[in-house]
Amino acid sequence: MTTSDRNDPVVAGFERRLAVVESLIPPVPAWTTSDDLAGRRLRVVAGSAIRDRPAMPRARDRRWSAGWFAGAAVLTVAVAGVALMLAPPPSGPGQPFASPTASPSASVDPSQPPATVPPSLRGDTLLVQDTVDGNTDLYLMPLDGTSRLRLTTDPAPDRDGDWTPDGSEIVFANGGDGSSRLYIMGGDGTASRRLGDDRSDIATFDAYSPAVSPDGQSIAFIRSIESERGELWVVGKDGSGARRLIGPDHPFIADPAWAADGLSIYLMVDDSTGGQIEINRVDVATGELTRLDTCAGDDSGFALSPDGTQIVYESDCGGGLWIANSDFTDARHWYGLMDKGYPVDWSPDGRWVTYAPPGQLQLLDTTVTDPTAVLLEPAERPRWRPRPVP
Repeated sequence: MTTSDRNDPVVAGFERRLAVVESLIPPVPAWTTSDDLAGRRLRVVAGSAIRDRPAMPRARDRRWSAGWFAGAAVLTVAVAGVALMLAPPPSGPGQPFASPTASPSASVDPSQPPATVPPSLRGDTLLVQDTVDGNTDLYLMPLDGTSRLRLTTDPAPDRDGDWTPDGSEIVFANGGDGSSRLYIMGGDGTASRRLGDDRSDIATFDAYSPAVSPDGQSIAFIRSIESERGELWVVGKDGSGARRLIGPDHPFIADPAWAADGLSIYLMVDDSTGGQIEINRVDVATGELTRLDTCAGDDSGFALSPDGTQIVYESDCGGGLWIANSDFTDARHWYGLMDKGYPVDWSPDGRWVTYAPPGQLQLLDTTVTDPTAVLLEPAERPRWRPRPVP
């Protein structure tokens, strides 16, 4: 700042107001989690609860305290006064007012004109889930800008959709807590059928988060059991040969994803000792579980690249989305400052990633650090439809 700047009453007044505002704003955690009465995890981000997958009871998730609410109240009062305290004085000739530079944000301002979908992606389609009038269903979202196609209409929630490798079928979960079953339907929403018959091992399983193997012959899924802990199972696409890979030894497991070679499955696991969510890999043949990440906090919201060589994930350690080799070597910060996991998925060509923070669906270029997001129609849990093999 120059001497003339220091003597400028406009600049000096702005600095005094800014200092007062900063002194009023207490440190508030960027997020916390709790459990609602239905036993489903709530993520609280900047005061808004976002419903996520069924929760496994975790002592550390109950972080509400009177101190937090007091801090939030002070923050509300402080923010309410920001507009008045930072407003410029009446300007006149020779009295320009310079606005401060905006801080980095974890989300995109929906009021800004969005970038456009690259022409190379306009033939692609996303499978998404959305809740309209209280009913959660699956939809197809073409990236050419045409209208979404609703695939399911059951009053019970239809969620957690995943494509078969050829893009011809969709495996998904139907039903609420305690009654969720796995189904398969055509890629256009027709010919829906339950996975396995009444005599199969999984007929009565409370199952969700299905993931189809690279060869299309097996399905990994999470089974919720009476203790509300989860188990990892694998079953044939015809409903036969169900077997358990991980028992109820962990307070929380979620979101299985197959490695490209089909020999292992990645998933999020609470280690039950340090109280944090880690990204692990389980050997399909032996059930041996190996931790991959090294963060002292949570690593979550991950997806593997189509060729299996890279992984994108959100990390408490540094915040934002990170990209690493699939064995977690050469990790680098890539995008944003957010610190909790929301669904991500890679495009079939391995260049683009969809990211779904609350109320948004972003399209991000992995070849650029801190890319400008393309805003798509808001939806949850995006899954790219595989492209036809030439």
